[in-house]
Amino acid sequence: MNEYLSGWFERHEAQVRALEHRIWARPETALNEHYACAETAAFLREQGFAPECFSLMGDGGEPNAIVARYGSGRPVIAILGEYDALPGLGQDCVSHKAPLEGPGHGCGHCQIISCAVAAASALKSAMEAEGLGGTLVFMATPAEESLQGKVRMAAEGYFDELDLCFAWHPCDMAPSFDDMVSAASTDVTFEFFGKSAHAAMQPWAGRSALDAAELMSVGVQYLREHITEDCKVHHSYLSAGTAPNVVPEYAAVRYLVRSNDAGSDEILERVTAVAEGAALMTGTTMKRRVKSHCYGSLPNHVLNEFCYRAVGEVEPIAYTEEEYRFAREVYENTTGKAAPGDNEALLPTAAHPPKPIYIAGSSDVGDVSHIVPTLQVRGPGRVKGTPGHHWSVVAASGTSIGEKAAVYAAKLMSQAMYDALIEPGLAERCREEFHRCKAEKGIGPYRKFQEEN
Repeated sequence: MNEYLSGWFERHEAQVRALEHRIWARPETALNEHYACAETAAFLREQGFAPECFSLMGDGGEPNAIVARYGSGRPVIAILGEYDALPGLGQDCVSHKAPLEGPGHGCGHCQIISCAVAAASALKSAMEAEGLGGTLVFMATPAEESLQGKVRMAAEGYFDELDLCFAWHPCDMAPSFDDMVSAASTDVTFEFFGKSAHAAMQPWAGRSALDAAELMSVGVQYLREHITEDCKVHHSYLSAGTAPNVVPEYAAVRYLVRSNDAGSDEILERVTAVAEGAALMTGTTMKRRVKSHCYGSLPNHVLNEFCYRAVGEVEPIAYTEEEYRFAREVYENTTGKAAPGDNEALLPTAAHPPKPIYIAGSSDVGDVSHIVPTLQVRGPGRVKGTPGHHWSVVAASGTSIGEKAAVYAAKLMSQAMYDALIEPGLAERCREEFHRCKAEKGIGPYRKFQEEN
């Protein structure tokens, strides 16, 4: 590992771990990451950055996003941080389910932000020591869980100046530099407007918005049989009436519609047609509101292959027997099965060369990858075999397992960014791969999102 990067971590690892745990202990939901934003900004100032903190929604409210820069000239290299938690996933830092009121870091974003701020700080230290040119950009992006933050920042042009972008996400695996394709996702709400009436005395005078919403759900269930396997459609009710003896005049259902980029518009229109049919059958009216749309990720094999070599330059995580014991208990309390005897099967550390993969999940990093060549590294930070968006992730993130993962990932990302910064012509080769991949997939220019009301 580069001596200046390594030296920075020797001096500051305890601070990185402390930051990770503070943000874990004060979870905040999407667009409400005010404490995490302030803590991250304070860390950056201590490291000599002059962070710009702002409210992404542009309402003049408390800051929830950060941009910080160091250096000048090209290449312009960025690293992304996330810090929002999931509602209703509060969990004590124990190996069994022990719910706490409020949100919890069920996706490990407390690890992501501490990794990103540490990687940026370490690289800045190395750039200063070696007199390296180029521009380093750190971005703390809110609201990944609602797939809004980077989508809105992309619409405002925050990624347009970049040559390369780096991101990491904890997962239940060893560090993975795979050529990952994730699903595009549209967050859309369907509202139905009917007419209220007494449900017993005069139901014929009413038009049930709830009936329309339920018929839409039935129609979407049938639609699932006729869409490809990469597509996922799931929903939750936002409003379903007030009292059972009143015909509901209003109902609302929120849908996430996921598919590959090429099919995302078609699937959304088919779901919308089902909603229109439900409104027609019930004599109600329907309104569609698209809250957010994020692209599926566009992998960059040139960047993945180049940065994979950082695995060999950074010493892997060394877990203690106590950490393995905690992982075994989490596994057994989550799955109901006996934990594997092999420690590597619980907390993996052995990385593999990049390979093509598809995942059904979505991230707003996808939008960034359609603007600039982007590296998305996954793992470690979670007990293998446990689900995401789950109490087990909250629990692991609050222990030394999560802290060690954040520090290790920061070392890995800072080394990969350092190597990319000093490699002649890498940004140009990655940009060529970026355009080639888009052409092969038939993907046009990036379309900046505009909210539909």
